[in-house]
Amino acid sequence: AEMQKSARTAQEKAILRDVESAYGRYTGARDKAIADFQRGQPDQAKDLLLGQLPHLYENTHRACHELITANIEYMDVASRKVHLAANRLWYFALVCLSVTCALSGLLVFLLIGRVFLPLKIMANEARRLHPAKHETTSLPGSADDLSILRDSFHSLASEAAQSRRSLLQSRDELRQSEKLASVGKLSAGVAHEIRSLLTTMRLWSYSLRNTKFDDHDVQVTFATMHGELARLEQLVRNFLDFARPPELNQNPRHLADVVRQAALLVQPRLVEKNLQFYQHYDKKLPKVLADSEQLKQVFVNLLTNACDASKHSGTVTVSASLECASEGMERIVVRVANTGPPIAASTRARIFDPFLTTKQNGVGLGLSIAAAIAQRHGGELNLDSSGDEGTVFALILPPYLESNDGQDSAS
Repeated sequence: AEMQKSARTAQEKAILRDVESAYGRYTGARDKAIADFQRGQPDQAKDLLLGQLPHLYENTHRACHELITANIEYMDVASRKVHLAANRLWYFALVCLSVTCALSGLLVFLLIGRVFLPLKIMANEARRLHPAKHETTSLPGSADDLSILRDSFHSLASEAAQSRRSLLQSRDELRQSEKLASVGKLSAGVAHEIRSLLTTMRLWSYSLRNTKFDDHDVQVTFATMHGELARLEQLVRNFLDFARPPELNQNPRHLADVVRQAALLVQPRLVEKNLQFYQHYDKKLPKVLADSEQLKQVFVNLLTNACDASKHSGTVTVSASLECASEGMERIVVRVANTGPPIAASTRARIFDPFLTTKQNGVGLGLSIAAAIAQRHGGELNLDSSGDEGTVFALILPPYLESNDGQDSAS
């Protein structure tokens, strides 16, 4: 039964049945011969052993030989099938390997031609544009090209953003300049004529003021008229300074001296509102190359605004220090702080626009003129901060450097 289960073909199963039948007849005849011999019938046993048993054994042996032959034939057929399948798999693997090699070669070619070479060219161009920044080794191709490209991309993105901001700022400034140019050309001449008339009227009012009149009311009227004419003349002078800035007369100056002169001019305002005035300067603060009169006009304007904005018994503080800008260059920063209320958010972006004012009797040219003077001195005037603790304006100026034995030093 076990052999029947292990048979693989119908031929093997038929041969196994013949083997089983022949073997059964052989064992039956053998057992009968043994039984005859045991019963005392040796002649019958001899006949079986010499006559029938060899024939039955031969039949069994022949059936077994046929089974072995069938197994060998089956194994040969199976082996040929295995070899055929193996050959097919080998040919298939060879084809796949060839295709893989071809695709790999094509991919390498595309990577080198379309990716690595362009990256290398871009990295070499980045090294050429920024040799100091990417100077790592003298061996060609030994630098990290991707890192160089990444740094260059970040630099380009930053420069592009900065350029865009500069362009937008330049566009706004150009529009503002175009507006002011048209207004300035028309009004400069008018202001000059008005100023001439005001000067004449002021001289006449001064002459009349010095004339002795018995009526006290007439004296008060002339004094009021003289003061208003002086105020109008100052307004026209401010307008002319804004439309046609005077030439700079620059000399090395100590900022502290200029601030103290401006503080003397606004001292009455400080006293009027009982304001505390503080000054803080770095001990080794360099000089600035400036027109002292125009720079004093900037500080007078900033201190006047600080006094007007501060509450009664408040504080006005001026501090100056040498600071390092984002470009690595040193700048002198003068901050004028007050303890007044914050500037409205809608006003901060336009704080330096001409004719913008929050004062009842203001003209709105003070900060515009101060910012223009700062720019003409190579600096800038900014609104540093404005909050509940007060407002701070920052005047930024380049330090004055003079050559000393071939070296630059701040004096």
